[in-house]
This record gives sequence, C-alpha cells and structure tokens, in this order.
Amino acid sequence: MRGMSEAPADMTRTSVTAPSLTRTSSDAYEALEGRFAPGTLLNGRYRIIALLGKGGMGEVYRATDLTLGQSVALKFLPKLSGSDPRVLERFHNEVRIARQVSHPNVCRVYDIGEAEGLVYLSMEYVDGEDLSTLLRRIGRLPGEKATEIARKICAGLAAAHDQGVIHRDLKPHNVMLNKRGEVLICDFGLAALPDEISPAEYRQGTPAYMAPEQIKGTGVTAQSDIYSLGLVLYELYTGKRPYAGANLQELLAQQEAMSMTSMTSHASDIEPAVENIIKRCLDPEPTRRPASALQVSMALPGGDPLAAALAAGQTPSPELVAASRSTGLSKRYSLPLVAFVLLALVCLPLLKGKIESLEYSPNEMPPAALEVAARRMVAEAGYPDKPHDVYWTMASRGALIQYIDNKTKLRDWYQVFGAEPALLMNYRESPANLATSPYGQVDYEKPGLQVPGMLRLSLNSRGHIRDFEAVPPVSPKAAAGPGITKEGISRWIGMELEKFQPTEPFRTPLTPYEELHCFEGKHPGLASVQLKVQYGVLKGRLTSLYFQWPWGASGTPQSRTNTTNAWLTKVRDAFLFLMVLVFLFYSISLAWRNWKQGRADRVGALRLALARMVLDAIAWTFGAMHLRPEVESFFLVFGTVGAWLSSGLITYILYLALEPALRARWPQAIVTWNRLVSGRWQDPQVDAHVLMGAALGVFLVSFFLGRNFYEYATESKISISPSVMLGGWGVVIGQFAGVLSGALFTGLMLFFVIFGLKVLLKRDWLVVLVASLVLPLTEQQLTQSDTFLLDYASYVLVFAVIFVALMRFGLLTTVVGVFYINMLGRLPANNDFTVWFMPYTIVSLCVLMGLALAAFWRSLGDQSLLGEGN
Repeated sequence: MRGMSEAPADMTRTSVTAPSLTRTSSDAYEALEGRFAPGTLLNGRYRIIALLGKGGMGEVYRATDLTLGQSVALKFLPKLSGSDPRVLERFHNEVRIARQVSHPNVCRVYDIGEAEGLVYLSMEYVDGEDLSTLLRRIGRLPGEKATEIARKICAGLAAAHDQGVIHRDLKPHNVMLNKRGEVLICDFGLAALPDEISPAEYRQGTPAYMAPEQIKGTGVTAQSDIYSLGLVLYELYTGKRPYAGANLQELLAQQEAMSMTSMTSHASDIEPAVENIIKRCLDPEPTRRPASALQVSMALPGGDPLAAALAAGQTPSPELVAASRSTGLSKRYSLPLVAFVLLALVCLPLLKGKIESLEYSPNEMPPAALEVAARRMVAEAGYPDKPHDVYWTMASRGALIQYIDNKTKLRDWYQVFGAEPALLMNYRESPANLATSPYGQVDYEKPGLQVPGMLRLSLNSRGHIRDFEAVPPVSPKAAAGPGITKEGISRWIGMELEKFQPTEPFRTPLTPYEELHCFEGKHPGLASVQLKVQYGVLKGRLTSLYFQWPWGASGTPQSRTNTTNAWLTKVRDAFLFLMVLVFLFYSISLAWRNWKQGRADRVGALRLALARMVLDAIAWTFGAMHLRPEVESFFLVFGTVGAWLSSGLITYILYLALEPALRARWPQAIVTWNRLVSGRWQDPQVDAHVLMGAALGVFLVSFFLGRNFYEYATESKISISPSVMLGGWGVVIGQFAGVLSGALFTGLMLFFVIFGLKVLLKRDWLVVLVASLVLPLTEQQLTQSDTFLLDYASYVLVFAVIFVALMRFGLLTTVVGVFYINMLGRLPANNDFTVWFMPYTIVSLCVLMGLALAAFWRSLGDQSLLGEGN
C-alpha cells in the first residue's frame, strides 16, 4: 500500500519516511547498523548520538548541534539517491516547504547540508514515538486524550493550510508525540503549494490514507488533507482503520460508498459529535467536507482553538477567529428581541407621523404632478422649449419650522402648513446636461446658471412658486416672451399681489433683468407673517422671483440652521480634519508594516473594500436622475468610479492597518464579523448578532422618538420630516445601499476608536465613559441644536448604549445597529397610509422586518421554534 503504479517505488514517498522520526527500543537499535557510529563528528558541528531509523529512503540519526547546544535529528539520503537530481529536488523542496510552516504542532525543519558525500537535512528532534506505534502498543486512546491529540493535529494542519501548504501524506506514522505530551506533524516530503503540484503527482502518497480524488488522480487540494485527517482521527479514537481494502480498487469502492464500520461499534463511549465530524471529513465529495481543519477542531467536544491560541500568546488567523464555536441565540432572548423589533417597526410610522412636519402639511400633489405644474409655469414664464435635462428633489422647510418654534406662539401646525406647506420641490431644467465635475452631482445650486434657457425654481407641495431664477436667451433675434403681469405672478405664488404695497427691492438678482418689481404685505394665511415678493423681467420673460420671509430670504432650499453654536461647529470641523489626517497617516504606515510581516487579513480587507465600492456604485446609479449617454456623462461616470475606488482603497488600508491588532488582542469581538466576511451568512451566531443589531438600532430610534414625542406633548414642538427618500423608488434603493456603505465604515471607525481607548485605558467602564463624552461632539446635528445641553445629554446616552453593545457583542452588531438607526431616520412618515410617499416607507419597513425575521429564524440553530427548550 506504500507504492503507486504510476510512479517509481522510491518516488512514492519522499525523504521523511515511516522510520524517519520513529523512536526504537534499544534492542531494535542494536539490530540496526548505521553508516555513522555514535560519537562521530560531522562538519565540525553535529555529534552523532544514535541511529533512530533506517530504510529505503535513508537513515535518521539523533545528534547534538554543538553550535546551538540542542538535540536535532539528521536525515540522510542514500548515497545513490543523493546523486539523483529528482530526489535532490524533492529533498530541497521538503526543506523549503516545511520552513514556511511555523507552529507548535508542526515539526520544525532547520537546514540542508552535506557530509561525507551524503546529503542530509536537520530537523527538530522529537523525544517520543509516532502515533502509529502508540496505537499498535495500546490499541486506542481514551476519549478525552484522543480529543486533546486530535485538536493539536488539527491546529498543526491548519497552520500548514494557512500558508497554502498541502501535506499530502498525513497519517499516524507522521504524527509524533513526545514525552511532554506535545503533538507534532512531521514529514513534509510530499508537501507542496497547490499550483506546484502537477497532474502526474496527484497520486503520490500513502494510498491507505489518501482521499478518493488522490487515488483516482483527479486532483489534490487542502480538502484532500481533511479526508486524511478524518482517517487519522478514526484510527485515533477506535484503534482501527475505517477501510481495509485488499487493493486500490476495493479501497476506492469502500471510500465512495462510505462503507465504514460505525465507530461506536468499536468503542461505545465515543461521543456522537466525534463520529459526525469524522464522517463529514470522510465524505467522498470534497466540497461536502469541513472547510478547514479548524472547523473539525471546533466540532470536537469542548473545542475552543481561539482561546487556546490566545493562551499560547499567538495571534489567531482570520480563519481561526471565524471558526470559533457558534452558539446562536436562545429562544428566551431571540423571541422578545424579534417581537420588540417587529412591534416597534409597525408603530414607527404612527409615532413619527404624529410628531413630524409631513403629517400636518398638504400632500395631495405627488412629485409627478408638481413636475407637470413646474413645466407649465416655466412655459408661461417664457421658456416653452422642451428641456434636454431635468432634475428635481424634495426638501423640507426647516427654517419655517424653526421660526414657528422660536418666534411665535402659533402652534396650530395644520393652519401653519395649510398656508405654507412644509415640503418643497426644487426643480431644475437645462438645454444641456445637468452635471458637475467630477462626480456628476446636481442640486439646487450646482451646476450654476450658465447656459441660456437654464433655470431653477422651488414649488411648495400645493404647486405655488417660492423661488425662481432663469437665464433668458441672449440672441438679439430671440422672440420676446409672453409678458409677465402682476396677475400671473399672483396665480403662480398663490397670493394676491393687489393686496400688497409696492416697496424697494431687497435683493440684486443673479440673472439679467430690465424691470424689477417688489411688493410687501401680510401672508394671506398667516396674519402674523410679514413678507416681501420681488420679481425681475427681461423682454417679457420672468428671470427671477424671490421671497423675503421672517425666517430668511429665498434663493436656496430651506433648511434648519442655527448660528448660535458656530464656535462649536468650527471646533468640530477642525478636530475631525486633524483626526482624519493623523489617522490616515498612521494607518498607511501600519498597513504597510502588517503587509510586509504577513499579519494582515488581505482577503477580508479586499472583500470589505469591494463591498463598499459596489454599494457606493449602487447608491450613485440609482440616486442619479440625470444620466445621459453623451460624452460628458462618460467622463462624469469615469470620475465617479475614481471616487468609488478611493473609498474602497481607504477602507482597504484602514482594515489592513487595524484589524491584525484587533485580532491579536480582542478577537472575540470580530468572530461573527469574520464569519460574515468569509461568506458564512447563515451561521446561527452571525444571525444572532444581526438580530441584536436590529434591536439596538430600533431601540435607539425609539428613544429619540420618545424624547421628541415628549416635546410635542408638552410644547407642541414637531420635528422636520426627512425628505431624502421622496425622490422615487430608485432613490429608495440608492439610500439602502448608501446607508449600508456608511454603516460599514462608521461601525468600523467606532469600533477601532473603542479598541484604541481600550488599549490605553484598560478598564471597560472608563473606555465607555470617555468615548460617550467625546464622540457626541462630532455630531453635526448637535452643533446646530437650539437646546445644546439636552441634546448633548441624549447623545451621550445613545453613544453609551452603542459602545456597551459594541464591547459586549462585537463589530457586526454595531454595524447593523448603525444601519437601522440611519435607515429609520430617513423614512418619511404619515398617519394616512394612502399618501403618495407612504409606499416608500412601508416597503422599506418590510425589508427591515424581513431582515430581522430571517436573522431570528437562522439564529435558532438547532432549536425548535415550537418545541421545548431554550
């Protein structure tokens, strides 16, 4: 069983053969005669102690390395083999490959040399016996001891696979146990990197411990080693081989039929988990075997290789972190969590609607109707030509709400917004492409009014103009406009200018004019509001129309602003700019060092960077309402792709820089994150953390809603409704992608900040306290707050909850929590579910509910939803 017909007998096994590291009894030793007698000095460095083994592949001696003062094993090739180029190449390959693997459970190979015309290699001397000899001597090992040895074999094999090395000859004879109980995998004579194995070499090895694909010569991968591992573990626990074919054909038939004897028939005390994982290893289909030796180790009773690696002072690999024990979530916790999430999401539109401006504002005209009204009024104003490009977006009038909050006692919001709706459509059209370099961004001000025929206007949700600017034709031959009258202006703005008094203009228009008219009077629906209306005319065309309100002049979309905290804004911006510069500089240098030392998780970093790039691309594509096939758009797309690449590169660098330190000091916090990055979407513990993140996000949104509801109940204060998702289904899809991309980055940044503080401050409570007090100052909403102390206290509490969850449950929970917070904060709400924008909210809430439900279901793991147990 040691040879293969397709290869010469001396090439079926390379230099580390069965007797190579096997200890022999003194009687056996006396029967062996070696080339070198005890006491012989080789190359002035190695003194021979005893012959350890002798066979067709050469001799192995125990020797003392006089230079380093330690025992080593010297393996010599036979004299004839030493002149064979193929054998020498194998010998050198064994040293080259074996030196790539450094692990306590792998026998170390030191160097290669020549003495008295014989080639040898020096390796770690193992003072013990191989597993095959041990099993022949005692039959089988007790369950606990077998599991201990099995786990160490898995660790050594995983270390080889981490370096891309396939052993190809794993068997009990190549597993050594020393007198201190240490387990070492030996003999890397056939080991190779996958791309270095030719088809002619697929069938090299020891057939009794080969995978079916090796015996058939169809391929060899790390999964082939997993099969060999299963054979070794079967023998370790039972003392017997699972298959005993008399020839290769019979052996292969038994393997493919999995006609092995039940392990419990050999030993009744073997736990079912042991037999189950060994059966998985011995699956004839490689893709159905465990993905790694670490997964095998984790499936063994009581396994926790992550804890073992940390206890040994090692930095666990990303694969080891991901392979940590998966526990899911008990029903006693998951059921209340998912019930809370679902109930809160169902109630959210009702609660938000009651305290936000869209509830009280007339919403009978959807964007499509407002767009038609805008085009009609534009044509009446002297611009009848069909535009080449159109762009619009919706905006809430925050300044109006702030004025009512701070300056008046009028809190009848239905009356306020009935007279001045809280929602505006900001409309743009142009005879050329509406796009700005380099990313194609368009808003109310960008691009500027540069081309004749380009215009912008704001309409409230009843179709009344609240701002207008247009560039008229410049050709002397251009026909005059239809003429602008006071009656026409009155109809467009929804106010009778006949009741207003003429007054001096309050603003110099940005567009040309021949006539400039301005009127002042009281708002017809809000008697306490005094306002001015100004419009400019050029050759019968309207070129500008502005309002001067008590809460500010028109000309840009209304937004809620506050200058009382301008100093805080400056401090915040300066702090963030400095922090980003320092952080990026440090991250680049650290990423480069981790890369050179081989510590970085390059695969995880690449996947995360690609995920952000794809999400940013989706967000831009669905959020861009102005894509055109012209050349200009090509360059805009090219510039935008550059922005995606930059985003991905920054994410890649940050992950390379910071993840290895996190993995070395706090790996428990990224267990589920690493599983998710590696593609294990349906792992119970991954989904448990997704469910907890959803509950975290919903809880914090509910907290802010409760706070705002209290202000509404006591002072009739309402909040500004978000308008970002009122642009159509494409915008909704783009928002989901953009928010998820932002949540990935924000979650990572928060996590690494906490990790840095954890390293500096040591105590978890102090870390949470410092982070919760400092990081709220970076929030832009806080710098614009009218009630700074109250809002600051709220943010401190929210950040404290986030950081406690982060430290308790890890990165994935934090990222999902940030995603839910930001997504729910963008949803418009109304108690009337028939309003035109409510389908966006309802579908978005259903998606978030579905994510929570799917996470709940998969977090159950093996638990029965309706059965007994936790």
